[in-house]
Amino acid sequence: MNFASPIFLFAFLPLVLIAYHLLRPIRAKNVLLIAAGLVFYAFGDLRHLPLLLASCALHYGVGLALMRARRGRRLLLAACVTVDLAVLAAYKWRGALPLGISFYTFQAISYIVDVSRAPQSGTRSFRRALQYLTFFPQLTAGPLMRFSEVQPLLDTRHVTWDGAFDGCSRFICGLAKKLLLAAADTGAKQVCLAGGVAANGRLRQLVNDGAQKLGAKVYLPELKFCGDNGAMIAAQGYYQYIAGHTAGLELNGLPTLPIDYE
Repeated sequence: MNFASPIFLFAFLPLVLIAYHLLRPIRAKNVLLIAAGLVFYAFGDLRHLPLLLASCALHYGVGLALMRARRGRRLLLAACVTVDLAVLAAYKWRGALPLGISFYTFQAISYIVDVSRAPQSGTRSFRRALQYLTFFPQLTAGPLMRFSEVQPLLDTRHVTWDGAFDGCSRFICGLAKKLLLAAADTGAKQVCLAGGVAANGRLRQLVNDGAQKLGAKVYLPELKFCGDNGAMIAAQGYYQYIAGHTAGLELNGLPTLPIDYE
């Protein structure tokens, strides 16, 4: 689930907002926000939901230990950060990062770093830590928030019409920008990639023809396209070749041809 998906816009978000305003006790609202965060994450990556919960429990526990410790805070902090980075590296090595793991991991690290520097800034409530780390509007895509900035709002919140209007306006503007820019970026990549594929084939044909005229053999490895970068490499090679003709061909390598557009 993402913020631009129909299930989020027409089901998840309206239901959460309606339930939030129907509930009166702040404790019930807090439980709803935690449940919403977990459901939101589960829709995107149910398999790794236990990993998210384990991360929350780990950093809450380390935060408690840092609040109580008189010595060895740096060592405890270093051990926890090492575990975090090791988990990230392991998933990165496997080539399958869980949804949002970088965001919630670094946010959790920022929490224990703050607690190690100022133990009084931490929390003894697991509910507060869980609510902070699973807040669905920024759970999988950021931005990172420091616990000190969020803590005053975990137990006391005042909703006003002006604030609600401002929040809706920002959400609509952000969603519009995301959709428009994403559509433009996708279109540009498709056009550039198509041009790059054609340029790659033309480049190989021209270089091979020029090599045969010179009685040379040239090895051109296949260009691996990676978005618009690969396409631009192919296109640049093509234009370099037609500008420099067959001059500068190197055996067993890519041609190094001068660019002359006159």
